[in-house]
Amino acid sequence: MSVLAAAQAVALVFSRIDALQKREFNQNAYQVERLDKRCEALAPEVLGLGPDAAQPLLAVARDEKRPVKERLFAVTFLGLLDDPAAFLPLEEVALAPGPDDLRSAAVAGLEGAGVSRRAVRRAACDALAQDDLPPRALAAALAVASRTGCDEPRSLYAWARRFGRMPRGDSARLAGLAATGLSRSFPFEGGRLLWKLFDFYPPGSTQRLFVLDRLWDARDTQKQLGHAALQHALDAAEAEPPVVANVEAALRLVVLLDDGTAAPVVAHLLRSPYPKVAASAANVMPLLRAPVVNGGRF
Repeated sequence: MSVLAAAQAVALVFSRIDALQKREFNQNAYQVERLDKRCEALAPEVLGLGPDAAQPLLAVARDEKRPVKERLFAVTFLGLLDDPAAFLPLEEVALAPGPDDLRSAAVAGLEGAGVSRRAVRRAACDALAQDDLPPRALAAALAVASRTGCDEPRSLYAWARRFGRMPRGDSARLAGLAATGLSRSFPFEGGRLLWKLFDFYPPGSTQRLFVLDRLWDARDTQKQLGHAALQHALDAAEAEPPVVANVEAALRLVVLLDDGTAAPVVAHLLRSPYPKVAASAANVMPLLRAPVVNGGRF
């Protein structure tokens, strides 16, 4: 099919969608839902056009004279094309100023466009670099970045901090997505920023435990950071009592990263006033490179 024919076919479908949408005026929620489903049922007619439908759909999505809901159907159909031809149109909608619903749907469709992980990562992280990214688009971009990471991960760190030191509810979920994205980002920078995020959260908090788990996920990067990462893990182990789960998560990293210098700090935890912390330290001591002998001298 020619591009012109595809454009005409898309225009015909959206004339029908426009007519259905106009019928929603003064209808109850049930009737609106039924009309929306009839619009959705037109998707196969568009998807059957293949990649030639991408640019006509973008034209509909861009058309500010149309109702946002119609434009949203265009973005949704782009996300369903399952073709690389849809990627640049989706990226354009995702990054351009516009209604939050359109941008979030565009971001959510990026991974299904059949392009490289690197291309998806770049688009999602370019969105996160925008300070005024609206809330639903932000949530969609963080969800993508939690799977792909970012080549420039400072935006993930900045967004995580924006949710506060003790995020709750949806803010906690989004902060967690940002931290997960850091664990999958450019190795050294992402690994360092995870430790900065750990320090940002209060000692003993569930947020710190979450970050420690993401540091474990990124343990290959932590190994590359060497002694600096070990020192962070030792500081974490000392800072977290009496929250045993946090101490144990920090000690797991200590065992992994130990270069022969960890034993004195862990030995100090043996004298913790919290029995479970002391027991955790005792379990770790045999796993370290330099065992304690002669009353704590090496």
